[in-house]
Parts: sequence; C-alpha cells; structure tokens
Amino acid sequence: MDYLELLGTVVGLVYLWLEYRASIYLWAATIVMPAIYIFVYYRAGLYADFGINIYYLVAAVYGWAVWWRGRRRVSAQVAAEMPITHMPLRYYLPLAVVGAVSLLVIAWILIRFTDSTVPWADSFTTALSMVALWMLARKYIEQWWVWAVVDAVSCVLYVYKELYFTSALYGLYTVIVVFGYYKWKRLMQVDACPVSLPFVPDAVLLADGDYPTHPCVVSLLKSSPYVVCCDGAANAYTDHGGTPDKVVGDGDSLRPVLRARLADRLHRVAEQETNDLTKAVLYLEAQGFRNVVILGATGKREDHTLGNVSLLMEHRTRFERLVMVTDYGIFYPACDTATFPATPGQQVSLFNFGATGMRSEGLAYPIRDFHRWWEGTLNEAEGDSFTIHCRGEYLVYLAF
Repeated sequence: MDYLELLGTVVGLVYLWLEYRASIYLWAATIVMPAIYIFVYYRAGLYADFGINIYYLVAAVYGWAVWWRGRRRVSAQVAAEMPITHMPLRYYLPLAVVGAVSLLVIAWILIRFTDSTVPWADSFTTALSMVALWMLARKYIEQWWVWAVVDAVSCVLYVYKELYFTSALYGLYTVIVVFGYYKWKRLMQVDACPVSLPFVPDAVLLADGDYPTHPCVVSLLKSSPYVVCCDGAANAYTDHGGTPDKVVGDGDSLRPVLRARLADRLHRVAEQETNDLTKAVLYLEAQGFRNVVILGATGKREDHTLGNVSLLMEHRTRFERLVMVTDYGIFYPACDTATFPATPGQQVSLFNFGATGMRSEGLAYPIRDFHRWWEGTLNEAEGDSFTIHCRGEYLVYLAF
C-alpha cells in the first residue's frame, strides 16, 4: 500500500469539504496536498502532474491572498468572505487561448524530454487545472464545471497508472462537482443579499404580521443572537423550527400547548393601552439592547402595518439603532443629517415627519421639505451610500 498516496487522498477529501463550503482555509489544504503529490506523481511518471503541483503550491499562496484581500468589511466587528460571482464574459476567450497554448507547450515538453506514456491526457488535465485554479482563486462559480472535466479525465487516467486511491478520489470529485456548484450558487445568492445593515443587531423583534419569506430576511432572523416574539408571533416562529428567547404580551394569542411549553419565557404585560409591538420594544429597552431589528411588522391588516411603521418613529430614540426589515425593503427612522448604505440604482423613498432644510447627496432627484407623504417617494441611489441633510425627523425606505 502506498501510504503517501493514501495521505494525499485524505488531504484531498478535506480540501473537497472546504471547497464545498467555500471556506478560505481550502487554500491550506491546497498547499499540503500538492506537496504530497509532487512525490506521488514523479514516481508514477506523470511529469506534467508533477509540474502542475509545483504550480499549485505557488497558486495556493496567490489564491489565499486574493480571497483574504477580497473580504468585505461589514462592520467594525464583522468581515464577510470574498463574494462568489460569475466569471465575466471578457475572460472566456483569453482563458481558452491560455488553456490551448498551455496544453500544446506541456505536451511538447513531455513528448520531447520525458518518457511519459500519456503525454496528451496528462497535458490536457494539467492545462485545464491551471485555468480552473485561477478561476477558483477569483471565486468564479464556473470553476466547478472546469474541474468536472479535469476530474473525470483524471479518474480514468489514474486507473491506467494504477493510482487507485487517487482515481477513487477524483471519481468522488466528479460526483461532488454537481453538489458543489449548487452549494456555491446558494452561497452566491446569500452574498448578493440586499439586506445590508450598517450595524450588527444584538436582538430581533418578531411581530405578528406576515412571517418573513425572503431568504436574506429569514437568514437575518436565524442568525440573531436574541429573538423576542410579540405574543402570537411565537406560533409562527416555532412552526418554522425556532424557539424564542422571550415572548412578550398577555399570552392570549399563544396556542395553549405553547403557552405551557414557553411559560418560563413568557413576559406577561396585561395592560391594553399599548400594542404588543410597543410592549416588546419597551422590554428590549429595559434589558439594555441597543441595536434592534424589527421583522414581521407588515402585512395582514393594513391598519396594523401603518401603526407599526409609525411606532418605528416614536421608538427610534430608545435605541442606538432601530430599523424595520420586510420582505421588500428596509425602513430607517432618522433625525437630522444622516448617511445610509445603498447600492447603485436602489429605489429610495423619504417620508417627512416635520424635518426642515432637506437636501441630499447621492440621490438621483433633488429633495425639499416635503409636506405630503407621497412627494418623497421613488427616488434612486446613485452610489454605495447617500446622505440626507436636514433638521428634524424623517423616515427612509430602501427597496430591495
């Protein structure tokens, strides 16, 4: 048994798992694995593969640097990984030319200077691997299909060379490519998520309106470190597999079985002068939470939607940051001059609550001291942010 080949296979499986997860640490495995296979391929007479693994060592350092440099700063505390994207069309022809030229050059070297018995197959997988690794370094999702061709051909080639562990590994790679592609596709949708908050929420307040369905909003709810449900909202939240940290209200809207199960998490407020959303906001304020996102506050009854949006303005000063996120956009209550994150072309609406001297930077259309709610709707962001200059309160809505 070739224990070196077996070790390389094990490291290759770790690499495959890390690549599937789009983890930056796949590059560590990409450094270890070629260091092992340099010896395996040389002994097997696969000289092109021997050479490509030297290239892999150098390319792994490059790929790690590119992924690390591409990490986006989401906040002062959190950095997101470099996003997965589609490869721009302008790269297809140059990469095809590079692949073809590399194939011919490598084949010529193998035929002229080595005793390789499979120069063309070896050159083909080597040249295509060079292209695929560059695509992986740039985090282009199409790299999976290039690797699919490399893996399928390599699987057959390594059987011919009696490298059975390595052949089985590449056979597994060929199957996993499909799963990896769709995994990256889902991750790419998350990377493109329109929910871009300028802060990290320390609590989510779930109201009893329409339950969130947008994948990014659902992700925001699932990732919250603390979830408070307004009474009846706990029914939907538990139906979707969650367990609230606290339920605020009189408990009458809870199913009896949940009322018993969540008895230790129920914060009862019997008075009827305020609605459940206000009760939950007051609870979060009393517990010292400073950055809060409200979900599920729209839909169902229109009067509740209008009431909840207006309450957003009333409760704004209770927290450092308070926003309301729906399946369609984000409400930001604001006062005086403020800057808001956006994407170029994003639709923006402004609702004036008595502010004066209103003007903007970074919006497509000029603003003024609007006196009717509809007058400030349907504006558009020109860049990654925009600023509203004024004195007084107003509400900003950014559509996804």
